[in-house]
Amino acid sequence: MRPEILYSGNYAGSRNTALHRHDGAELVLVTSGRCGNVVPGGSLTAATGGIFVIPPELPHRQIDFGEVTTAFIVFEPPAGGREFDLSFRVIDAASDLFVPVWIRQIDSLYRRKSVEECNQLLALLLFRLRRMELALAEAPPPPEPVGAALAHLAGHFAEPFSVTESAKKYSLSVSYFSALFRKHVGQSPAEYVRKQRLAHARRLLLGSRLSIAEVGELCGYPNTNYFVRLFRQRHGCTPGEYRAGAGAKADNLTDR
Repeated sequence: MRPEILYSGNYAGSRNTALHRHDGAELVLVTSGRCGNVVPGGSLTAATGGIFVIPPELPHRQIDFGEVTTAFIVFEPPAGGREFDLSFRVIDAASDLFVPVWIRQIDSLYRRKSVEECNQLLALLLFRLRRMELALAEAPPPPEPVGAALAHLAGHFAEPFSVTESAKKYSLSVSYFSALFRKHVGQSPAEYVRKQRLAHARRLLLGSRLSIAEVGELCGYPNTNYFVRLFRQRHGCTPGEYRAGAGAKADNLTDR
């Protein structure tokens, strides 16, 4: 049996929600900002790209750290299904090209009352999230210098990142730190930062009404002309064209 969508929607604001619960399980994608969810006995926080998994009937309330936007899906899990873990946790999908797009498309299909298509895409979404978690669990942890850099960049990728300072912290040469980063992440620190920034830019372009200049600044590119030029170079369209409808085509491309 497949999961069945109950409803979906979007949230934008800076006010904490009241304590509430849902009949079904909930996925909450943080599309911009940072927020937390408080449940009996604990709490978790997530920044842009993080997904809260909230089990059915679990009382929770969202705590916003400034302006936050989220997209949420509430669904009925398959009866007796064990394909997807419904325990309360956060899944990091910040670097995934498909998950944010699929969540947006599920909401669009739901609003059009295309329930069958919703459920098919929802099943695919849960499958991908499960595969992401399994791959992460099987992967050996990166060495401390790389792990520390990744942890810092998870919440500060829009800020200037100094390879020199990161290398110096662990008494490493810049060249060795860069080679170590590339070995364990698959790309250079500069490439990784650029990818995180542009992924965030794509989410903001489709999930907010911010101007192109504001999106660029929030993603670490205060020079709007440079931001537009870089975006076009990487995605084959300008940020404005992406927002206007070229996004679906660009999202099917590998982020070079």
